[in-house]
Amino acid sequence: MGPDAEWDDHDLIERTCFVVMPFGEKIDLEKLLKGMTGVGPVQAVPGVAQPSIIDFDRIFRTLIKPAIDQVRNEGLRIDCVRSDEVGHSGFIHREMLEYVANADIAIVDITTQNANVFYELGVRHCFRRFTTILIRRAGTQIPFNIAGMRVFEYSDDPQTTEGEDSPLESSKKRLAAIITASFDQKDNDSLVHNLLPNTSVVRESWPIMEQFTVWYDVLDREKTIPDKGPNGKELVKSVGYITGDVLHVRDVDAWVNPENTKFQMARYHDGSVSSNIRYFGARRNHGGHVVEDTIAEALERSKGEIAEVEPGTVIATCSGALHETNNVMLLLHVAALQGEPGKGYQPIRDYPNCVRRVLAEVDRLNALPAIKPEKAGVFSRKKPDPSPWTALQGLQCTTVLFPLFGTRSSGQHPQTVTENLYRAAVIYLQQNKNSHINTVYFLAYTLQDRELCERALAMLLRERKVQKSRRSEQTQAASS
Repeated sequence: MGPDAEWDDHDLIERTCFVVMPFGEKIDLEKLLKGMTGVGPVQAVPGVAQPSIIDFDRIFRTLIKPAIDQVRNEGLRIDCVRSDEVGHSGFIHREMLEYVANADIAIVDITTQNANVFYELGVRHCFRRFTTILIRRAGTQIPFNIAGMRVFEYSDDPQTTEGEDSPLESSKKRLAAIITASFDQKDNDSLVHNLLPNTSVVRESWPIMEQFTVWYDVLDREKTIPDKGPNGKELVKSVGYITGDVLHVRDVDAWVNPENTKFQMARYHDGSVSSNIRYFGARRNHGGHVVEDTIAEALERSKGEIAEVEPGTVIATCSGALHETNNVMLLLHVAALQGEPGKGYQPIRDYPNCVRRVLAEVDRLNALPAIKPEKAGVFSRKKPDPSPWTALQGLQCTTVLFPLFGTRSSGQHPQTVTENLYRAAVIYLQQNKNSHINTVYFLAYTLQDRELCERALAMLLRERKVQKSRRSEQTQAASS
């Protein structure tokens, strides 16, 4: 699929903001502890400031909710849920903890140092490395244990002066800017993961049902994107991700299949990328039974008599039935897993090299001239016939889809693996400006996969290796 036919769906993804804060009216306990005593109605103590009553419901209505609405009006789809709206008000329960752990962003008001608020903050910091925003009312203190963390200070004073926004309005605008920036920057704001960087908490993550496509343009070493190359062709190259099931992906030219060093494809019902490619690429009868194991047989022929290959080896095959159902031109099988008797398969150490070798193989095949029909003995066309014997030449693959291999195995942290995969793709595109490949995607099958991709892209954005894509702007301009 060419650049002018794509849309960046980054702002179309539905996101959730979970707000953790006290409910109703609360006494400013900080001032109370400085001089107020007794039980029941607060009595003033001479020489000590009267403790104020903080209406947190009003703060939510006039500050937090409007800030979320402003972000939504600027194009980011985000729903706001407050902890007392989940049910079981005042009690910590499963549904609340699911929001704490899984919400795309959490806003936590530490004003009054409420015990429930800090408990939920601790849970959040264990589960999530990023997108937790701490806020506090102006004049309140930050507890010693989190004194080194960034905390947004807000004012709920609605009084205005001539020609200036009220402190409340200014706080709302600044909070909206922080919320927007948190989705782009993905900084590590968890005390737990800052102090224990190798901590990994595995949580249940549901598959993403909707398909979205997001990409970022790759910058060259001069931090720019040249508009045209010496041949007059567009030089914009991108990395990104596609959400959802791989079987729903259409119009990506080449799919990558991480295999073991023996190139033994998974069984049909194993539920892996390999099993999906094998089964849905095979020729099946009306009952769904395989009558020709197209991909596995093509891979076996290509491997030949070799029992086991070196890690990182890439073998290209036809796409079988996936050509007709998903418009796939080419399958790249890469030896990314190595087996050990009694231990199973583990990712090889140099998995970023798998990315480079796959892309290099695609470019090698792209450079081969198409075989003429009389020489090939079969009808030749740009997209290959789903026969395993078709010559893989003259395909001109421009887009490649990788799974996030290595992120679900023990060893390195999934975020580190994802960042290295993206970095390998970016470096290859930077160093091979004449490559016919213009986009490298990674598959974000689950919500956790999407988080991994987004944080990896945020890291590259901070390092100025990529920038937000201009393709959607170009497409909109062309259609107007």
